[in-house]
Amino acid sequence: MDDLIDNELFLQIEEHLKCSEQSWLLGAGISFDAKLPLMYPLTNKVKKDVESSHKKLFDEVITPLFQELPNNCHI
Repeated sequence: MDDLIDNELFLQIEEHLKCSEQSWLLGAGISFDAKLPLMYPLTNKVKKDVESSHKKLFDEVITPLFQELPNNCHI
C-alpha cells in the first residue's frame, strides 16, 4: 500500500515538474542545507579572496565600491 502511495505521489510531482507554466521561487537561506555560504559570509569570502589574489584590483575597485555602499550590503 505504501508503495502505491509513493508511486502516486511521485507521478503527481513529475506532472507538476513537466508543467511549462510554472515559476520557481527560492527564498533566502536556500543554500544553507547544501553547505554553501549565505550572503554575508560569501561576500566576506569573495572580498578576502580578491584581496589576496588581486591586491591592485581590490584597492582600486573593491574598496572604493564598498565605501560607497551601506555597511550591511552583500553580494
